[in-house]
Amino acid sequence: MIAEKVVKVTLTPEGLEIEKTGVLVPDTPQPGDDMTGYIKNPHFAGNSTDGWTITSTLGSGAKNTNYNSQEFWQCTSFDIQQVVTGLPQGQYRLSCQGFYRDGSYTQAATSYKNKTFAANAKMYANNAIVDLPSICSEAGKMGNLGVSTSLGYVPNNMEQSQQYFLSDYYDFGTDVTVDESGTMTIGIKKESVISNDWTIFTNFRLTYLGGPTGINKVKGQTLPVPPLKGGGNIYRLDGTKVSTMSEPGIYIYNGKKVTR
Repeated sequence: MIAEKVVKVTLTPEGLEIEKTGVLVPDTPQPGDDMTGYIKNPHFAGNSTDGWTITSTLGSGAKNTNYNSQEFWQCTSFDIQQVVTGLPQGQYRLSCQGFYRDGSYTQAATSYKNKTFAANAKMYANNAIVDLPSICSEAGKMGNLGVSTSLGYVPNNMEQSQQYFLSDYYDFGTDVTVDESGTMTIGIKKESVISNDWTIFTNFRLTYLGGPTGINKVKGQTLPVPPLKGGGNIYRLDGTKVSTMSEPGIYIYNGKKVTR
C-alpha cells in the first residue's frame, strides 16, 4: 500500500514546515520495517485530529491540538483512539512521544523525586498498555528551555514541548500482537484527574518485529550494531531506554531491530 509519510519537520519563525512523501508500506514486512503508514495522521499534521476519535469529559479542563501535538489539561477523563486495519499478522512495537504531568510542575518534580509519580495517562495497543513518562523524566535535557523545577527545566507549554519532541525526548512504547484480523486499536487515555495535570503527545510510530511467533521468528538474523551518531534512542524489547547495547540481546535502535 502507498501511505503518506513525514520525512522532515522544521521549526521556523513562521511555524512548522512539514515535508511529506508517498511511501510504499510493505504488505509482507520484514523485521524492523516501518509500518507507520498504516496509522492515519500519526503526528496530528496541520494541527488536525483527522483519523482519531476523541471522547472526553473536560470538567474544568481543556483540550487543544497545536504544534502538531494533542494536549489535555486538567480534564476529568479522556480517550483518543483509532482502529488501524489491514496489518499483516505478527508482533509490532507502537512508539510515541509524550508525557504526563501529575499536577503542577512543582508537584510533578516532588512526586518524581520521591518515586510517587501518579501515572494516570496510558497508551494502549490492543491489550498492551504502557504509562506515559513523567514530565520530569527528561528534566534539564534542553538547558533552560521551559520552567525551572528542583530537577531542572521542563516544558511548560505546547511550543516548548514540541522542541523537546523534535530533539527526540519523551520517547516510549510497547510491544503488541496483531492476530489474523489485522486490526490494532491504539490510543491514549486518562481516567482520573489531578488539579493542573497535563498530558501531551505526538509522533506515533509502528515497527514490525516479526511473525506470529514474535521474536522466535527472527532468531539467527543478526544485524550490525550501528554507530551511535546523532544521539539515537536505544530500547530493550520491554520498552526500557538504555544508553548502550553493551549486553547481548535484541534492541530497538531508531525504530529498527538490532541483534547484539
